[in-house]
Amino acid sequence: MLQLLYISTARVPMDDAALTVLLGEARINNRRDEVTGLLIAAGRRFLQMLEGEAVDVERVFARIQRDPRHHALVLLSRREVEERSFGDWDMAFARAPGGIDLGGANAQLLPEAVAAALEGVDDRMLRAEMEGFARLHAA
Repeated sequence: MLQLLYISTARVPMDDAALTVLLGEARINNRRDEVTGLLIAAGRRFLQMLEGEAVDVERVFARIQRDPRHHALVLLSRREVEERSFGDWDMAFARAPGGIDLGGANAQLLPEAVAAALEGVDDRMLRAEMEGFARLHAA
């Protein structure tokens, strides 16, 4: 089982309607491809964890890389795991308070959003990785 964590930037600001469309598409595609994960939106930035069989996760990630709504994709980590951390969530979703941007003046709120989104996740390594990344970018 593969877990892949990346960050990307939306080419244009996304309002709630655009985020709803994006999330709906992701959930349909992920269900079909048997990929689970978590998407955190913060302003124009997206922090996302994808997990599933390697071939399926790679297919989803390739599709995201081709999506014209995203740019500046950076792969943060890639690791093999024994089991899914996100169970049967097609795509769990959390939005940082106020839709903040990672580089904005309120970036210190991102760690709280990540911690809240991961409350139901038992994988300590995953929590530490995502929370550490959020703290790094909030500093």
